[in-house]
Amino acid sequence: MNKRCGKCKQTKPIEAFCTDNSRIDKHLCYCRKCDSNLYTAYYKQNTDNILLRQRTYWKSKEGKKSLSEMSRRKILKHPVAHKARYTLRYAVRTGKIIKPDICDYINKSDFPCAGRIEGHHYLGYEGEHWKDVMWLCIKHHSKLHTQLRVKI
Repeated sequence: MNKRCGKCKQTKPIEAFCTDNSRIDKHLCYCRKCDSNLYTAYYKQNTDNILLRQRTYWKSKEGKKSLSEMSRRKILKHPVAHKARYTLRYAVRTGKIIKPDICDYINKSDFPCAGRIEGHHYLGYEGEHWKDVMWLCIKHHSKLHTQLRVKI
């Protein structure tokens, strides 16, 4: 089945459109590419308002409750990973492990470091490896996980 995009006016397969249960045919009127371009343009024009609205929501009682529920579900879904993270935080807080100020990727990449330093459990979350971490900035940590997902 094909559908015509309301923005670029091209006829494309129905799979090229995001689902929207409020519509008769259960798909958006714009193709994924046009929808993405529209959202990107909207975000660029309204970044300050969007971020303000998000900050206000997460500080509200409803937002805090939602965040608490998301955290609870994450802990229930990955209890061993949570215990590993908690153990590492405790070790850093008590001084058993020294958290460096710079990323371990510092001279291994031309991708500049940015943000706070996080511990990456590169050997997994088994009990004996809870304190074996690579200290990475947010950008490098995110990039590393993206590369790991591609390999899998």
